[in-house]
Amino acid sequence: MLSILLFNVLDLIVKIKNNHKMILCDFLHH
Repeated sequence: MLSILLFNVLDLIVKIKNNHKMILCDFLHH
């Protein structure tokens, strides 16, 4: 159960990082 929670947290962190990169790229392109 703990490993599942950890996996969800890591997945969330990766999504946030990817979204941040996309936002940063959009900002640089505009």
